[in-house]
Amino acid sequence: MAQGVGLTEAIATHVAHLNFDQLPPEVVEKAKDIVLDALGGQLACSTLPHGRMAIDYARRQAGRPDSTVIGTDFKTSAEHAALVNGIQGHGDEIDESLIGFGHASAVLVPAVLAVGEREASSGRALIVALVAGYDVAARLARAGFNLDVLAPRNFQQGSTAGSMAAAMAAGSLLHLDPVRLQAAIGLGAEQACGLQAMRTETGHMNKSLHMGVGSRNGVAAAYLAEAGYGGAFTTLDPPWSVFEAFIPNEPRANPAALVDGLGSRFDILTSRFKRYASGSPTHCAIASIQAILKDNAIDPSQIDRIHVTVPTLEQSLLSHALTLNINFEYIIAVAALDGVVSWEQYTEERQQDPILRDLHARTTSAGNPELDTVKQQNEGSRPAEVTLRTRDGQEFTKRMLYPPGHPKNPLSREELDEKFMFWSTRVLSTARASTLRETIASLEDVSNVNALGDLLRI
Repeated sequence: MAQGVGLTEAIATHVAHLNFDQLPPEVVEKAKDIVLDALGGQLACSTLPHGRMAIDYARRQAGRPDSTVIGTDFKTSAEHAALVNGIQGHGDEIDESLIGFGHASAVLVPAVLAVGEREASSGRALIVALVAGYDVAARLARAGFNLDVLAPRNFQQGSTAGSMAAAMAAGSLLHLDPVRLQAAIGLGAEQACGLQAMRTETGHMNKSLHMGVGSRNGVAAAYLAEAGYGGAFTTLDPPWSVFEAFIPNEPRANPAALVDGLGSRFDILTSRFKRYASGSPTHCAIASIQAILKDNAIDPSQIDRIHVTVPTLEQSLLSHALTLNINFEYIIAVAALDGVVSWEQYTEERQQDPILRDLHARTTSAGNPELDTVKQQNEGSRPAEVTLRTRDGQEFTKRMLYPPGHPKNPLSREELDEKFMFWSTRVLSTARASTLRETIASLEDVSNVNALGDLLRI
């Protein structure tokens, strides 16, 4: 960063000047995989009750037919499309997770698709915008806008940091100059919120709204900035920065991390894909219990007790959570019995099964400060230790640091494609889903991303 250049200006300048030729091949491939994973999930989530409610909202609000509402037969304004598709992006815990930030694709893919359709952007431009959004989202998380720092303060990063990251992604597609991008960051930050009150809900509505709001806010901020709106150009810099607003006096805040490796390190590569339909902190525990059962040929009927140890923050947030897809004890019990964790594991009928209810009561969790240290020392890890005791007194323990889908424990090409087809074909025909997959695989050759939108409507 040049001497005298503020953090806001440095971020805006990076986004304004980023181009496709600067992106290493592995970054382009990761961006395409994120689009594939996100759109498959958004299609599936359009069938959920709260997905249909959001779609009905957009249909009644109407607006210019610029951008696709995924899983429907209509288009609406870019802002409304970003909101609804963002809600669907995190509709039920199947979307990817960016280290520190969380559900980045649920915020950023809806934003770039909505703006890309309206502007008839190329596939290359969409990839660049998505990478730019991930650059900003990841660095905001490293700087302090992450779960560990925000959750105890009653905030959530998807709609706080997400509003700013989405503004940069959308601004990239609009070819905003650095000054207008600085304004867009500020306008995104002005709209940022997102409360941990979602912990009191039994569904997934407020939690999903965070991502939709972050996406919509970013789109609105970019279009306002394009029109010349915005008078605050230093929102990431003191004395009136987002850091003073959301995480004042926070010793873990590190604003300088916003520009660390900017232009040379692409943090989109740290994003991980989910194998299971549940909150990210549960995935190492799920994989561990399933490995114990498989490796030792244990029938679930022989389980006496299961105990899961995780970092203290994750345990405090997810133990006995009202929303079952982030409830540690329920998820581990049903994973042990069913061998899979998908939406079918959360139905009312499944919850009432007496065998599951019994094992759920015999599954416990605890937070361990030692795992807090492990998490801090191994960036991006989601450590969990599972101990299973059988009815005949045997004990088996397994610890895992990196869940399936993490860059250090990656899913194969076949597994990524299988996941996409599994979720997308809940809405699309197999032939249509295959065409969509092939289109995304060659996204850099797509001249107009409306070709994606056309495949996402039914």
